[in-house]
Amino acid sequence: MKKKIRIEKVSTWSTVIAFFLTFIFLGIAVWSWGEFNTIKTATEQYITCEDATKQMQEGSDYLTEQVRLYTMTGEKQYMDNYFKEKETGKKREASLESIKKEFGETEMYYVIQAAYKNSEELMNIEYKAMRLVVENTGLSRKAWPQEIQAIKLSYPESDLSATGKMRTAQLLVSNNSYQAAKERITNKCQECKSLLADTTRNVQGKSIRISKEIVKKLEGCMAVLVALIVIISVIIRKLIVKPLLSYNQSIKNGEIFPVIGAAELQNLAETYNTMYRDIQETQKLIRHEAENDALTELLNRRYFDKIIRIYDEGKSSFALLLNPEDDLPPVSLSVGAAFADRENPGESIFKDADKALYYVKEHGRNGCSFY
Repeated sequence: MKKKIRIEKVSTWSTVIAFFLTFIFLGIAVWSWGEFNTIKTATEQYITCEDATKQMQEGSDYLTEQVRLYTMTGEKQYMDNYFKEKETGKKREASLESIKKEFGETEMYYVIQAAYKNSEELMNIEYKAMRLVVENTGLSRKAWPQEIQAIKLSYPESDLSATGKMRTAQLLVSNNSYQAAKERITNKCQECKSLLADTTRNVQGKSIRISKEIVKKLEGCMAVLVALIVIISVIIRKLIVKPLLSYNQSIKNGEIFPVIGAAELQNLAETYNTMYRDIQETQKLIRHEAENDALTELLNRRYFDKIIRIYDEGKSSFALLLNPEDDLPPVSLSVGAAFADRENPGESIFKDADKALYYVKEHGRNGCSFY
């Protein structure tokens, strides 16, 4: 026996699978958003730390620029610019804090910290150079920055002439030793940038790989969803639409329903067919009662009036025997017969048969006469 498919179960499982896929899609969407944020954060960190590394380089270069200008011109504004950056601008400190905030005490932080320490070591040379210059400017000692006041010159340095002190100061901030220290700062900043680029590439690469996995999972889910839609469409077409179309045609043709489709529709078809057969039997019974005499089971006058026109118009021979309704003796039978191919037919076969019957009744009854 062929197993029936219940559309209720199909609907339930379809709904369950649809909800399951919906949750998967939501999970993948959240996952994708997380990876997007990871890439976004990595990019923002790269920009922030690149700016921070640039700040470290710029801060160190700015201090070098101002101290060199001061040793060449002796103008106080350059020394003021130098200490303003040191005390309030603090690009180098801001750089160090930005990288520590984004990456913590990682290798990247230690590298930029080394650059900061190298810059701090250079400042001692720069302080000494400015001390040599400030002594020749006539600026009151009280107006000297504390860092300059704290510098102690050696006996040969303090005994130099004004020109000698200026020349010595200029050499301190431009000789090979000073320039090598500057290059170490630059190298550390470049190393920090390289580490930053590697870290960012690693994070982005991992996120890209995960994103590819996400895309594959989405493609898989989409394939399942499309397959589910196709399967449901086929099931609905086969188990619901086609049976309903067939039922509609059966109604037009006055036929019973074919027992096909989903279990629910098959039950409907079987119920309809049972009712259809019952109605057909009932109609036969009603028609029989309407067309036949209840006592003799012969066709009655009403049915005779209905079919006589068919026989009148047809080519087949037939005769009418006329069962009187009154004055019938208990055991006698008088019959009047009129054939379809009778000679000299009257107004109707009924009247001709009636004439034959009348003749029998006038001639003793209980007999048969033909018109």
